[in-house]
Amino acid sequence: MTLCPSCDSTKLYKNGSRTSKNQTYQKFKCRDCNHYFQVLLDLVPAKEDLLKEEEVISALSLSYHRDPEWIEQKTKAKRYVITSAQSNTPIDKIFLHSILSYCEFNNAELIIIPIRYKNPTSQHENNVNHVYPSEIEKFLCENNVRLHACLKVLGSLKIAATAEHPLTGLAPITKGDSIIVGHNQVQSMTLPVQADDMPVIMMTTGTVSAKNYSVSKQGYKAEFNHSASAVVIELDDDIFHLRHLNFDGAGFYDLDHYYIESKVVDNNKIHALITGDEHAIFACEYVKDATYGVNGICDVLHPEYVVRHDVLDCHSISHHHKRDFLTRFKKGVKKQNLIENELNLTIDYIVDTTPEGSTNIIISSNHNDHLRRWLNECDTDKEPWNAKIYHFLMYEMLTAIEADPEEIPNPFELWATDQLNDYIKTIFLKRTQSFKMFDIEIAAHGDIGANGSRGSRDSFANLPSKCIIGHSHSPGIEKGVYQVGTSSKLKLEYNDGPSSWLNTHAIIYPNGKRQLINIIKGKWRK
Repeated sequence: MTLCPSCDSTKLYKNGSRTSKNQTYQKFKCRDCNHYFQVLLDLVPAKEDLLKEEEVISALSLSYHRDPEWIEQKTKAKRYVITSAQSNTPIDKIFLHSILSYCEFNNAELIIIPIRYKNPTSQHENNVNHVYPSEIEKFLCENNVRLHACLKVLGSLKIAATAEHPLTGLAPITKGDSIIVGHNQVQSMTLPVQADDMPVIMMTTGTVSAKNYSVSKQGYKAEFNHSASAVVIELDDDIFHLRHLNFDGAGFYDLDHYYIESKVVDNNKIHALITGDEHAIFACEYVKDATYGVNGICDVLHPEYVVRHDVLDCHSISHHHKRDFLTRFKKGVKKQNLIENELNLTIDYIVDTTPEGSTNIIISSNHNDHLRRWLNECDTDKEPWNAKIYHFLMYEMLTAIEADPEEIPNPFELWATDQLNDYIKTIFLKRTQSFKMFDIEIAAHGDIGANGSRGSRDSFANLPSKCIIGHSHSPGIEKGVYQVGTSSKLKLEYNDGPSSWLNTHAIIYPNGKRQLINIIKGKWRK
């Protein structure tokens, strides 16, 4: 029987043949170690002695390992850490040891997806075959593994290490499952589902390998987007939680702990919580409780700042309803056409949800800005129920412009400043203002891109600084851009049909690293 010269495995399949100097060689591939080799045809055993490719794949349906106990052990785990490693490349040992510290503390299983890459300009040895450092060999997995009824790890999917958009084109293969893909760059996005379905999230892992790319434009960009990261998966009965672990050179934060090589440090303070667009009038109660309630995110992590997008919805005076008589009639029946009531409800919401000792930052957002548009366009003859608040706000606006004719103020800020500052410290940001935390721009809402263009995650990725944006209600990560989701109900009047919305916040940790936190069925962690 033919054995693999690299690992002595018998799990081989034929990979063609070649003839040289009147001798014919049979080529093989080993499915255990991916080693290619060839044997003189006279020395090849009978066909029935070899495993067919289909049998090999079946035998390896879950594991790249040669450990027969691995399959049983993995199916019992409730928490996993998934990362990737690049062939012919050293690993970052400090990051690996930090991950192992995490796994030991949290009783988690580590899976490393191998990425094949040959760097013709590399200084590292053995750049012909795809080999990996011995210390990670037992964690390698290059097969598709289902960890949850709605979650798969696609270890067999090979994406070029230098791919600029690794998730592009993968949406059709999800079919209701969230997928984790091994890649050196961190990318994440949600896909449209029906409101009651589990969210479908596609994300890449980041890597435990050091930077090692060709000296080329493609290699340079891949090195720039290289991320020492991993994904943690928490299985929680019928749901799951996904988060990225982002290495800072010494360790990484995950919620209320910091993990380094030899120890775990408690963490009860984060720099900022950037909430998904809040829309106070449509706030989802279980999201509010998971964010601000007992054992919620703020209760556990005590943010120094709470950054709020679209906290005022302006549903009561929305210009989208100007030509929709039935919706305006419905709002009247439900007493939802009074802007003063909505303003007061929003102030109460902010006061009620601000953690003790935290500072609010109100981002200038398109829904907040609807109030100014209403002041410019309102005809109080047709909207007498809002006439008093209209004239009050207009008087305040005109008075402020007289005092400073260089700037038109934000009417929501005029209304809210005195009321909020009686209770809590609040900063209102202007559209043209920059506000950075570490090297991260947090002042942009995401609706307006460069040069007045329509904003998107892709367009913000081309800007020169990292940023956290909101607006689309569909969270994700694209290079240096993190986008939060929404804090509202997932089904509103303007998102009929399948939706990629998700209740997702962002965290900025004390080391400046970011993390997206999903709230699924009222839970933000296991």
